[in-house]
Amino acid sequence: MKKFNILAIIMLILSSAACKTEIEQLTLAKPDKVRAPQIKECTTMIIQADNLKEETVISWEEADFGQHVQIQYLVNMSFQNRTARVGSSFGNSLRLNNEELNTLLINELGIPANRKQDAILYIQAELYNGEDVYPAVSSEKKTVQIMTYAPM
Repeated sequence: MKKFNILAIIMLILSSAACKTEIEQLTLAKPDKVRAPQIKECTTMIIQADNLKEETVISWEEADFGQHVQIQYLVNMSFQNRTARVGSSFGNSLRLNNEELNTLLINELGIPANRKQDAILYIQAELYNGEDVYPAVSSEKKTVQIMTYAPM
């Protein structure tokens, strides 16, 4: 029995030594090789009294960091010298309630109500890991014609 116990212990030691934990090494593309998100067709945002309860959808082609990783997209707009984050998404689109969007465009960006204005839209893509270990990439800036609404 003693020989059996010793043999069992030796087998246990050998089997645990044979098992190795393999950690997959994640290799991302070099920053200059990362494909930035590409904004899909979005040329106008017209907000009026009759569509305040509807939604505006901004969509884009996903960024490519060279590996399948979780990406957070930050949707930004700027008007004159002001910039505001419109929202964020982990997918390739963002749905915005027109009433909330209207408030943001007027209050945060200072876009005058009831007049067509040009604003800039761009998407930033960043790795979602809670750390700034890899630079974010931005889409090309796209001019969007905006018309906000305020009752007269």
